[in-house]
Amino acid sequence: MSKIQVLDLHFQGRPQCVAAFLVSAPQGPVLVECGPASSRPALLQALAGHNVKPADIRALLVTHIHLDHAGDAGWWAQQGVPVYVHPIGAPHLIDPAKLLSSAGRIYGDQMERLWGEIVPCPEENVHAWTPDTAKSIAGLDIQAWDSPGHARHHLAYQVSDLLLCG
Repeated sequence: MSKIQVLDLHFQGRPQCVAAFLVSAPQGPVLVECGPASSRPALLQALAGHNVKPADIRALLVTHIHLDHAGDAGWWAQQGVPVYVHPIGAPHLIDPAKLLSSAGRIYGDQMERLWGEIVPCPEENVHAWTPDTAKSIAGLDIQAWDSPGHARHHLAYQVSDLLLCG
């Protein structure tokens, strides 16, 4: 079984509010969730605590595109990390304008403080994952389960006998 570490992102200075998951894989670490750009310093610090640098990450899997889960996916993709997401969410990571417009109506002038700078993912680094299928990522077999409800573009990732639901 793969080792999975919960990385507390201390969103807005609050512990145990937003998390990412560091999954050990045969070919290098995989992240599930990255949180918002505003939490990147906490994520980088947590990764460093496990002797992992951004360049070590083999893939980023996002359960859905809401900003608290995938807001910093563009930064990771711009570092060359492949990003895996539900097919419905993929276009919004490539061009986040509609997502940002929608969130802006809710959060108004708090957008930057809450979520940080949201940047687009280079299209070549975004990989739509068909729900209810498996892939080998970094030498690790992972199943993506369709789990609509919170978001219709939601995937839960099964690694061995563990399910990462976001």
